[in-house]
Amino acid sequence: MNDMYTVFYRINHGDTLYNLAIMYNTTVEDIMNANPGIMPYNLQVGQIISIPQGYRDENMPSMRPMIRNAVSKAEFELSKAMRLAWSQHVYWTRLVLISIVDALKDTNFAVNRVLRTAKDISDLFRPTFGNAAGDAINKLLTEHISILGDLMKASKDNDAANIARLKNAWYKNADEMTEAFASIGYDKEDTRRMLYSHLDLTLQELANRLAGNYSEDVNSFNKVEQEAMMMADYFVDGMVRMFPNMFMA
Repeated sequence: MNDMYTVFYRINHGDTLYNLAIMYNTTVEDIMNANPGIMPYNLQVGQIISIPQGYRDENMPSMRPMIRNAVSKAEFELSKAMRLAWSQHVYWTRLVLISIVDALKDTNFAVNRVLRTAKDISDLFRPTFGNAAGDAINKLLTEHISILGDLMKASKDNDAANIARLKNAWYKNADEMTEAFASIGYDKEDTRRMLYSHLDLTLQELANRLAGNYSEDVNSFNKVEQEAMMMADYFVDGMVRMFPNMFMA
């Protein structure tokens, strides 16, 4: 009896859906159907996708241990959830930024929605690191969002004193977040660099929006989005490294 089976694959430099389809005896259409929302001409290095392989005999052993860049289903599911949570964070942050800068009536609703992403992200750390770590991450991410909202308003009002104060508070929050992640096993300097980059890119996005430089505003958000996916992959890779037995199946 034949049966369909799936490989969970980490995208590497030079990969295309066409080449992957040939490699795993499937079709580009089947890969796209298995990964809703995937951008076939903009595959992200580090992204984990599901590849429905061709048919094999049920007695044939799994090829996963022999496949380059193959990962477990558990890692695939965590990666998918982490990338979604971080993408929701930056998308809703973007909508808050637009609402504040353009003085739209939905600002409070957008702020309430982006605050939910702090819980969504922190909940993904609870199964591996426990509720205390999850609570700490939730608190710091909530502060990160709240400070940024105030910073956007101060920037809109050109309130120099509050801009300086809030920037200092925002980077201090990133330092505290760095310490929290370091306490559960992540590299301190790598985490700090990554979080600072997230802040720097968001400030560039805000500055371009305020200046009415909409082309660069969009480019800035593209960079924010790409960096957020790198952060998601960084956190997943750390969990897999520290708790390999949880990600074998």
